[in-house]
Amino acid sequence: MNLILLAFDYRVRRDWYDERPIRDDKYWLRAALRKLVDFQSFREVESLESRGIIHQPDEFQQAWLEMRNISSERELLKITEPLFQTYRANAFAWAKYFRDAETAKQRLSAVRFAERSAKVTRDTLKCIRTAHELSLALGKK
Repeated sequence: MNLILLAFDYRVRRDWYDERPIRDDKYWLRAALRKLVDFQSFREVESLESRGIIHQPDEFQQAWLEMRNISSERELLKITEPLFQTYRANAFAWAKYFRDAETAKQRLSAVRFAERSAKVTRDTLKCIRTAHELSLALGKK
């Protein structure tokens, strides 16, 4: 999965900072597909769900779980494109709060932005809200 995240990171860096690392998102997605196919040949254990590790995956988590069974680049892209939209929304929410917001008013605006974004995951939203509550409790300006 780390190779897929590298592909997502490439896209964000390209879109936000106009950076162009040598290995692009297509390179990392092809590498991920090779690893996923290799993984499938070794996998003979019970699923995460049947072992009780994952109980009720949300839509984002379910998409990651679906990658266990892919075998083509087209299938990988079908799953990763919606995941990338969520990744980008979360990255933007994190950046807006932790990188860009300098005042309490800006931090509150960043929290509200994250709350309105349909693609920001509940875990990211929880972290941003907690950070904001802590900054308020500490009297951070």
